[in-house]
Amino acid sequence: MTALEEPRRVLPQQSPAPSRTEGLDHAALHRWRFEDPLHYAFTDLIAHTKWFPDLVGLAPPATGEVRLIDELAQIAAWDPQAAVSTLEDSVAAAWTPQQTAWLAAPSLPDRIADLLGSAWEQLIAADWPRRQRILRREIAFRTALIGTTGWAGAVDGIARDVAWEDPDALLVSRRVDRSLTVSSHLCFVPTTQVRGRWTCDGPVGVALVYGARGSRAAVSPRTGRALGRLLGTGRAAVLLALDLQATPSQLHADLGYALGTVGGHLAVLEGAGLVHRARTGREVHYRRTELGEALVGEQG
Repeated sequence: MTALEEPRRVLPQQSPAPSRTEGLDHAALHRWRFEDPLHYAFTDLIAHTKWFPDLVGLAPPATGEVRLIDELAQIAAWDPQAAVSTLEDSVAAAWTPQQTAWLAAPSLPDRIADLLGSAWEQLIAADWPRRQRILRREIAFRTALIGTTGWAGAVDGIARDVAWEDPDALLVSRRVDRSLTVSSHLCFVPTTQVRGRWTCDGPVGVALVYGARGSRAAVSPRTGRALGRLLGTGRAAVLLALDLQATPSQLHADLGYALGTVGGHLAVLEGAGLVHRARTGREVHYRRTELGEALVGEQG
């Protein structure tokens, strides 16, 4: 008799896919979820709870230097009873009915670490270079904002309801009990999810996890058909890709156009007043001007 319940077998397009899976190959996700009942039960919980279990919601260290293998080892080292306790908290906070028999499975922290490692290898690793480019551009964007507008400007628009209230308070929800007064360490953790955000505690402070700018465009590119008729398909694609400021090399990697082609498109867009360039060290970054933003805004 197993402690895990077999999930209902359905076709991929009918499967109640987790809500935080944008950008994944859904056929591959479906296969992975059903290859082990624990995969299904755990991802269903993560997708439908308002409280992430602590063993997978730890803030990164203050240095920001972390490796996946170290995080998985940290999860595997959890006390089994403590792991079940935090998972039960997540089940209680879920907005859909959840399986619970799997919580009695032996060596649960080890098995959760294994399933997360498997998810990385089968679903994420091949797409990591694209995701990494998005994250690096987001970090550069927020870092530049800190230098020009301070923290208040850096968190502006980072996620719904998030705002810097005063020198030491960050509002993360309109609920009065969800503001954070930071006395030690606050870490911003961008991800390539396109919606949602959460906070998690670590040994030295709090982390705010949020979706990086440009993630939605990269996952579900806008066709910009009307814009394409006006500017040409290539130039429209370049303009739409500048949800975050980028170098020609980054646009070349994101769009697959030849570097010279990207440079030509940028020159035309700059001449039309739709993009602006600025040099940072040896790199030249491009961003949309107000006119460019207004034109892209018409595309929805």
